[in-house]
Amino acid sequence: MQGFDESYDLIVIGCGAAGLAAALSASETTSEATNGDFSIAVLERTPKEERGGNTRWTGAYLRLKDTSTVADRFVEDMLEFSDGLSDERYICTLAEKAPETINWIQDKGVQFDYLPTIFLTLKEPRLLPVGGGAAIVETLAQHVEELSVPILYETTAQRLIVGEDGLVAGLEVRGSDGRLRWLGTKAVIIAAGGFEGNPEMMTQYIGRNAVYVPPIAKGGQYNKGEGIRMALEVGAKPAGQWDAFHAEPVDPRSNESEAVVMTFPYGILVNKDGERFLDEGAGTVDEIYESVARTILYDQDQVAYLIIDQKMFEIPEYSRAIQTDQEPYRADTIADLSKAIG
Repeated sequence: MQGFDESYDLIVIGCGAAGLAAALSASETTSEATNGDFSIAVLERTPKEERGGNTRWTGAYLRLKDTSTVADRFVEDMLEFSDGLSDERYICTLAEKAPETINWIQDKGVQFDYLPTIFLTLKEPRLLPVGGGAAIVETLAQHVEELSVPILYETTAQRLIVGEDGLVAGLEVRGSDGRLRWLGTKAVIIAAGGFEGNPEMMTQYIGRNAVYVPPIAKGGQYNKGEGIRMALEVGAKPAGQWDAFHAEPVDPRSNESEAVVMTFPYGILVNKDGERFLDEGAGTVDEIYESVARTILYDQDQVAYLIIDQKMFEIPEYSRAIQTDQEPYRADTIADLSKAIG
């Protein structure tokens, strides 16, 4: 293509599970039909050692009974969690395609097993990739590289270039040196994640208190929302629930990725005034942790304190439900504890 620094038949924006799966699947699908004459590139804004977006930092808990069966009431639960606002066709497709997708990932070399999770009580089992999300990223990336698909690191997609015919013709990208380049292409797949790493967009869409919602995983800080904006700029239709997000109760003192505190059913949660404000045992931990986190954010001025006694330390494997690297406040009396936490 004229006027472009480089050209590819397909460009995939994002090097997480979605982007790598798309690039690898496209390469496999087109290799026979085109005798290998189909060029693909993957764009990744991070250095190689941090590639993978949120996928890299997650345990990748999957709501599956086994690799071929989704959890009971999967579709119904997804609709219930979203107050009926989710696209039911989308969820049904997700449930239908999950087994073959997992089998495809297994064929690439990722193993799955029932491993310990951060939840001490579970409504449904969770199937996990051995090695977490990082195993998915590294395994799929290796296959992509073996097929000679270039992964362009420290390269940020900024704008879709549209031709006079209204079709996407290329991408404007910026490298780590700050210079702009223009890549020609016949098709673009946007797998660049959300906007949790962009305080301006968080405030625009999430609204009040968004500044108190940092990315849970380190990879989320790279999700600046350019993929969403560039799609909207060329006429993509907005859909979904823009003011909602995945929430977890985390220790705000910690800088660790996913510094969760999931032992709230074994004590009481109080606000800054020392008042209890919800039922900590209203369901299993995996059922209610989202609502607990949102209640703290929106109704309790972003902060709550979990008050527990020595009995919690007798719970088998309690420590896997506490991922913070910060020590708890300790005191012999309620009065002394209240002074310690202010």
